Amino acid sequence: MIADFTLLKEEKDFINRYLLQNQKSGNIFIDKLELIIVELSKLEGELYKLNDTELIGWLRFLTMNVTNVAEVEEVRNLSPIIEQAVTLLEDLSNNEGLRLLAEAREKALLDERARLSTAARIGREEGREEGREEGIAEGELKGRVEGKLDAARAMFADGLAIEKIAQYTGLSFDELKRLK
Repeated sequence: MIADFTLLKEEKDFINRYLLQNQKSGNIFIDKLELIIVELSKLEGELYKLNDTELIGWLRFLTMNVTNVAEVEEVRNLSPIIEQAVTLLEDLSNNEGLRLLAEAREKALLDERARLSTAARIGREEGREEGREEGIAEGELKGRVEGKLDAARAMFADGLAIEKIAQYTGLSFDELKRLK
């Protein structure tokens, strides 16, 4: 998987390899099945540390500025297979129908990202509003209970019978006994 954004914030390396592993036994499920994540956003300044020239070539291909002719030519000359990839990229870029299709796909991806971002923002706003409403309702209920308890204390102070206080306040005998 190649990401043009930071996917694994907790990982410092730009390339990370994951295997399927049984969490209980620690056994690897199958060593032929792995997930390799390359985060291009972490790549800057890391190429010089690599020994694998083919990997460096492909990473340079993926991150090259296609409008910089000198850079494209430099990347093209890294290996025959990368030269084929650059030529194919140029052919695709020169095909107006394919270019429009790619631009439409990119726009659709950006629109979907914006839609998801908007939905998340709206969800957070709705959650806050719901929480505010629940807080207000809870506060009102607590206020009513406190008001009844204050009234009951005043009635006790005036010597009213517990039965009358229960009748006037709606509080149970147990609540009133605890209040006494």
